[in-house]
Order: sequence, then structure tokens, then C-alpha cells
Amino acid sequence: MQWPNISPEYLTYALQLGQAALFALIGSLIIIALRTTLKKQLLKIYPDALRVNVMARIMTYALFFLLTTVILQQFGINMTAIIGAAGVIGVAIGFAAQTSVANIISGLFLTFEHPFSLNDSVIINNVEGKVQALDLFAVTICTFDNKIVRISNEQVLKATITNVSKKRERRYNTSIEIVAQADPKQAIALINQLPQELPYLIKDKAPFIAITEANGSYTHIAIGVWTTQKEWGTTRAAFLADVKKVFSDAGIALATKNVTVQ
Repeated sequence: MQWPNISPEYLTYALQLGQAALFALIGSLIIIALRTTLKKQLLKIYPDALRVNVMARIMTYALFFLLTTVILQQFGINMTAIIGAAGVIGVAIGFAAQTSVANIISGLFLTFEHPFSLNDSVIINNVEGKVQALDLFAVTICTFDNKIVRISNEQVLKATITNVSKKRERRYNTSIEIVAQADPKQAIALINQLPQELPYLIKDKAPFIAITEANGSYTHIAIGVWTTQKEWGTTRAAFLADVKKVFSDAGIALATKNVTVQ
């Protein structure tokens, strides 16, 4: 059997290609291991998973760029020439890349300004939910009805950010209407007692109560009661039903006008 004639140049190229593939595999495994180790160590001294993930991702991109540079140099490719050409091309496509660059810069500002952390409940551009991730281009929010929303970092940096998780306590605002014949002073007294009777409310913080409208049909009462972030969902789900029961037991009838929730 006669083996095909293979020129030394092809053998050399095949050997270089094999070495590059092996180097890429080993290098990638080392970078992944370094990223995992770095994240663990950073979380010990800086327990903020959101920003640790961003820093680890930046390090990963830099190391992969370095690995790619080393591999290309194995094939005799002049990286200086490539970088120079990239600079020329960069001028041509710079206008098209403005949005991406703005998002990256905004992402770095968000990383170091610390307006929110992982799993914080926030309101950004009328989107309310929990922060799931911050990467170089966008912030990912999981809404309370389980939808994933990505907002570009540039928009987030320009937006008004409401972080409702920064404080342990949070006020739940709502309102009710009682019939005009009911005694508003009795209703106010009952509301003032609610923190002592409802386990999800903070007992040592008095409710906010204000009569905002009174006419021949109903008396409108604005209510603000204090709860914890942990009990916020329970308060939102149960408070109005509990108020209705307390008023019903006291013989105070609610008006037919709908209540409002904030």
C-alpha cells in the first residue's frame, strides 16, 4: 500500500493546528477554573453576587482575548498589524457601535455606584420586579408575574431607579370607602389597632390615616400601614380582606365604590 505524498509544509501546519487546539482547550479549562475560584474568593470578602459576576465576566473576556492572541501568534500572525487594522476599521464602524459602548460604560457605572443588588426589588422604567443579573449590556429583571425583562444599561443609568429592598421596613398604601352614615372616628380607631391584631404588620409603627373625601355617599380614607420586606407579599394579599372583616365585625359597612391599592 502506498501512502499519499504529504508535503512537509502541510505536516507542519497540521501539527501547529493540533497544538493550537490543545492549547485552546487547556487554556479554556484553566480560565473557567480561575473564574470559579475568583468568584468564590471575591464573595468571601465582598458578598455582592451581582458585582462579583460582572468583575469575573470582565476578567474572563480579558483572559480569552489573551489566549486568542497567543494562539494566533503561534501561526505567525502579527497582532500589531491586526490591532492597527482594527483601529482603522473601528473608526469606520464607530458610529454603529456607539450604543454598545454606551451600554458597557453605563454597566461599569452601575457596577460601582451600587444602586441595587442581586434579588433586590426595584422599579425601573415602570418595570417592577427582582434583579436577576447585571451584565455589560443590560440589566435583567424578573417581574412578579414571572416575566423576564432586559433593560439596556444606558436606559437604566438615565432612569429613575426605585429600590424598595434597601430598607427593612416598607409602607403598604391603600384606601377604603365607608358609607356616609358610618362614624369615621370609629373607623380610624379600628385602623389604629390593626398593627396589634394582624401578625404581618409592624406593631410599633403607627399607621398613616387620612380622610381625603367625604360626601353624601361615602367617606374615603387613605391608609398606610408598615410591614417588612419579608411580609410585603402577605400584606398585599391579605390586608384588605382583614380590614373588611374587622369593619364588618364592628358593624361598619363599606361603600360600594372600589378600594384602591398602591
